[in-house]
Formats: sequence, C-alpha cells, structure tokens
Amino acid sequence: LGAGLRYTREDKELDIAQTFNGFPTFDTDDVIALGTPVDRSFDNISPSAVVEFDFTSDVMGYASYTEGFKSGGWSTLLTGADTTKAFDEETVRAAEVGLKSELLDRRLRLNVSAFFNKYYDLQLEDVDENGNFFATNVGAAEIKGVEIEATAVLTDYLELFGHYSFLDTEVTEGGTPGSGLDKGNELSNSPDGQWQIGFSLRPRLTSSGSWLIRGSWSHRGEYY
Repeated sequence: LGAGLRYTREDKELDIAQTFNGFPTFDTDDVIALGTPVDRSFDNISPSAVVEFDFTSDVMGYASYTEGFKSGGWSTLLTGADTTKAFDEETVRAAEVGLKSELLDRRLRLNVSAFFNKYYDLQLEDVDENGNFFATNVGAAEIKGVEIEATAVLTDYLELFGHYSFLDTEVTEGGTPGSGLDKGNELSNSPDGQWQIGFSLRPRLTSSGSWLIRGSWSHRGEYY
C-alpha cells in the first residue's frame, strides 16, 4: 500500500513585442486590450494511491488511482494580437488495475492491465475559421483501454514477445461543434487497437561474443 500527495504552483507571464521589417506590429498591451490575461497563476493538489497484492510468488495484482495536472498558457501565431489566445489548466483522474506474472519457471512473462482516465479541460489543438491551429480546452474527455504483453523464453537463444492494446476515447462534454473536437467524437491520434509480435535470437558464435537478430511485425488500427 502506498500513497502520495503533490502540490504544484506555477506563475506565468506573457510578454510580446513583435516587429516586422523593423517596425512594431503588436505587443502585450494590444493583447490586454482584447481582454486576454497576460499574468496567470495555477495551483493544484494531486493525490495518488496504489495497492499491491501477491497472489503467489509468481503472480502480483495491483490497483492504482492518480490525479494529474498540466498548467495552462497561451497559443499565438505572432501575426497579431487577435491570434494570441489563453487556454486553461488540464486535470486528469486515472485508475488502473492489472496483473503481473512470471510463469513456467520464469520463462513466460505475462502482464495484463485495464485503465480508465477522465480528463477535465483537456488541452487539445483546434482550427479556427481561417485554418489556423491554436490550443484550446475540451470540457471533458474519457480514455479507457486494455493492454496485454507477453514474453516467452523458448531456449537460451530464442525469445518471443508480443503486445496488444485496445483503446476507446470520447469527448464527453463541451467541444467545438462542427470540428473534430465535437462532443461524442473520438480523440485524435488514438487507434482503437494495435499489436506487435516479434522474436529475438541471440546465437553464440564464440566463447566471448554473440549476435543479436531481432524481428517484429506490428499493426495500428484506424484513428482520427
């Protein structure tokens, strides 16, 4: 059983003095005039806890809960005060359960885990009406999944390994209607499934050296 508590405070200040061909174009005062804050402070207290249990000498189970925090900031194209926008801090509540095992006289390593992450004010990249990218916050999003990984030592020279993961993501609150961040959409760059299998061969050539031959095959599912 373990537990922890982390306190974070970050103070940030935006200072811009943009010029073009030696002539000033916009500065911090122009950003303030549009109502964008240039002095910001972020505070967060993040707890964590983990419980581990040895079912046998070769099989261990665990459960964990963690909260995380990422401070906010600004996104700017440096082409004008109107392209400088503030975004808020992001928080996450993450839970995970799993099993770790070493079986068959430690020749088979098998690990299984399932996780659920709930993000609040998730920081993502969006596109405005002019096609410009900028950082923004989504009201809430969920990421849940399962991971399985295995390694089998067949001989002193040959090892097989494999990994599979399933991922389910969704914007659950807020979002930008008509964009990729709309409520109910999947998060970008989040394939629903991916796997990898391979081998590692280490033939001994002499008493003082060996070769390492490694090969793998992988697949990544569709994603937005």
